[in-house]
Amino acid sequence: MIKNRPILFYLASMLSLVNFNSGAQDIGQITASYFREVRSGKIESIPLQILLPENATATFALLNPYLNDSASAVRAKAYEITQLASSRSTSPSIRIEGVSALTHSCGDKNFQNVELGLSYLELFSKKDFSKTAIDGIRSCLKIKTTSLDQLIKLAGFLNLKELIEEIRPYSQPGNSRQIRWATLLSLARMGDSQALQDLMQRVTKLPINDDVVYKLFPDLIYTRQRQAVDYLIKALNGDEKKCMSADSEKETEIICGYRIMEQLAPIIEGYPITLDQSGDLQTNDYANALTTVRQWFNKHKDYTILNDRF
Repeated sequence: MIKNRPILFYLASMLSLVNFNSGAQDIGQITASYFREVRSGKIESIPLQILLPENATATFALLNPYLNDSASAVRAKAYEITQLASSRSTSPSIRIEGVSALTHSCGDKNFQNVELGLSYLELFSKKDFSKTAIDGIRSCLKIKTTSLDQLIKLAGFLNLKELIEEIRPYSQPGNSRQIRWATLLSLARMGDSQALQDLMQRVTKLPINDDVVYKLFPDLIYTRQRQAVDYLIKALNGDEKKCMSADSEKETEIICGYRIMEQLAPIIEGYPITLDQSGDLQTNDYANALTTVRQWFNKHKDYTILNDRF
């Protein structure tokens, strides 16, 4: 038996190679078939085989022509698959490759594709952005592409402080309200104290209600600045019923702290309540969870803000 081991190892290796080539061929056929459907205008679910983490390398090799296809619908689906395949992978190199590919979306001729691709980039961690990807963000900012507000906030997230003076003029009159607001947020994220003060003055003068909690508080979360988070914690402790329940059939007034504790969960180290994959708190007792979170912040005045995500 010992003498036959080399033969057995050889046969096993050959069998593995055959299976790999067969698998790659299958993915190629599945991918080609799927994009033919996309090109014809059919909306089909993305085949699971394309998105499996173990197939990511083969999938990326196949996607390049679709990322550069003449049809905007095909490019959009290629961006989506790139995001899904790379974000599901635990391999740093796969995630980095996916982010680099998505960075090219800012040069897409279709503005909806630009918006789509940039929104996908917001789902990744800073460590997933290579120097090449960051250079791509810089280049897109310089050519003033569409979705400029998204690009400006990506620059803030990536802490591209060397672009501060290039970004700052966008906060001035003459630019759209959306771009001016995004610029304030980006500058605040990068530690610009004047931008943060301007931002806080605008938000704190507004009464806390559904609109403020759902539309403006996520912007304060984005800044990752302690002054902004302290304000959210203060609002978290408020007992006035100024927000509405999520039950559309039976809306009732509730305290806003329930929504705020969900917003704070992803950015605070050691947070006492965790979120599930859908972003909801893992609890069946929201009242008790809110009490737990309030008590936790009362005991952890020196809480740490996580800054690795968008």
